Parts: sequence; structure tokens; C-alpha cells
Amino acid sequence: MKSSYDVGIVGAGIVGLSTAFHLTKSFPQLSLAVFEKEPEIARHQTGHNSGVIHSGIYYRPGSLKAQLCVEGATAMAEFCAEHSVPYEVCGKLIVATTPNEINGLKELDRRSRANGVPGRTDHPALQRQAPNTWNISPTYDRGRLSMRVGIAYNQANIFFYNYTDGAALGIKGPNGDNYLYSHLQVDAQGSFRLAKGFTAVVYGLNLTNEVFGFYQGSPIYPIQREYYNRTIGAGLRWNSSLER
Repeated sequence: MKSSYDVGIVGAGIVGLSTAFHLTKSFPQLSLAVFEKEPEIARHQTGHNSGVIHSGIYYRPGSLKAQLCVEGATAMAEFCAEHSVPYEVCGKLIVATTPNEINGLKELDRRSRANGVPGRTDHPALQRQAPNTWNISPTYDRGRLSMRVGIAYNQANIFFYNYTDGAALGIKGPNGDNYLYSHLQVDAQGSFRLAKGFTAVVYGLNLTNEVFGFYQGSPIYPIQREYYNRTIGAGLRWNSSLER
């Protein structure tokens, strides 16, 4: 190890490593060192985020956030492809679940167009993408009463996140949760607005008492069965902005 360097970067997270990568690429004559207190790189925020490449739908058009998000998403995909890093452009489905959310959905549509988000469409091919998985959420809103029912069905699918064969780290890679059994889950919720900003709420989760199987990547228990009991609850919710 040298005693002195032209550039020193503290922290081997995504910001530090990316800065080092581009500095050495742009100025190959520089001597550079990255200092990290942990035994491995990306042990803190970088290694604990969701890993989602955001598309730039939500940010105000013309803002630096919107510009950097759209350009960064494209640059990240190009970087992954160039260096054989596995990634997936799975898309995002945004829907309005109540009439009150329609204007907000229209605003997101306007922003996505203005920001130049690539790959956006008003006609997602949901049935072709997931023919054996569906979700239904009937709603009822009248006066002070609001009711929701969620019905989710997944056939015997295995959803997993693996590196593809031939990638840098081989076919194993990091695994996520896998659904191993077909299941039909029903959730329900009802609310009634009272006076003084109070709302009475009642809900029922997993009313069908389904069993789920997950693979958690454990070397001791590779197949872990999980069972969620039917849960029913009720309570009061208070919103100070609605108090009269």
C-alpha cells in the first residue's frame, strides 16, 4: 500500500465506489484509494436498501430530482448490461383505488410524460404477464360508510430472484421469498365516519386461513412453512384535520 494518493474516498458504499469508478475512468493517471472501516463493502445503507431502480414518475417536471432519476435509471440499466450484473425491468402498475385518487393518477400521468419516463404505457398486459395470479378489490363508498374487500389468488408459482446462469456470480445468487403453495386470501375492511374527526374501523385479515410456504435461504431450514391465523380487529381512528 502506498503512503500517499492523489485522491482518497472515505466509505465503500455505492456513492464512494461509483465516484472512484468514474474518477479512475475519466482520469486514469490519478492514484486513488477507497477507505472502508468494515471488513466488506456496502455494509450499511447501500446493502440495506430495496434495490429498486426508480423511473422518475413522481418528481416535479423540470426539477433536478426528476432529471437525475430518469437519467440515472437509464445509466444504471446500461451499466448492469455492460458489466453482466443481473437486473430486471419488471415495471410498475399504478391504479386509483377510489374516485378521490383519480385526479392524483392524472397528475402522475402528466408528470411521467413531462419527465420523459421510458417504457410507460396506458395499456399494461397484466393477463399475459401473470396469467395464474389475480387480485380483486371491490369497494363500496356511500356517505359516511366505506367498505373494502381484497381477494388475492396465486397458483403454485415460485417467485424467485436468482442470478441467471453464466452471470458473474453463477446461477445461485441471492434468493428472495418464494411462494410454494397455491393460495386464495381474502381480506376485508369497513369504516364509518363519526363526529369530531373520529372513524370506526373494523377489519379481517386472511379470512380464508391460508397456509403459505416460503424459502428464506436458511441453510438449516431450507423450506419453512408459515401459517397465518385469521385476524379480526376493530378500533377508532382520529384525524385532527377532520374535526368539526
